[in-house]
Amino acid sequence: MATIPLLLGNKNVAMQSQTGSGKTLAYLLPIMARIFADSQLPPEERFQDVHCLVVRPRTKPLCRSTHAVTAAVLSLKVLACIPA
Repeated sequence: MATIPLLLGNKNVAMQSQTGSGKTLAYLLPIMARIFADSQLPPEERFQDVHCLVVRPRTKPLCRSTHAVTAAVLSLKVLACIPA
């Protein structure tokens, strides 16, 4: 997706596309890349605060879907999925 280079370059991006087109991965992959890069640093140089905050529309299915994709691809503990 064309948004990945923008997100890797620390740009803010708003995406709109059909269901199943890969939007979730398009914004999660750059986040995952940053978390992975950070994990390769010595412990004293690693980022110690929240790495990201994903804000989704107010629906439980979208929240659960994002949580499931993140957990499956990243194998990281996702602390919370809180519908607003």
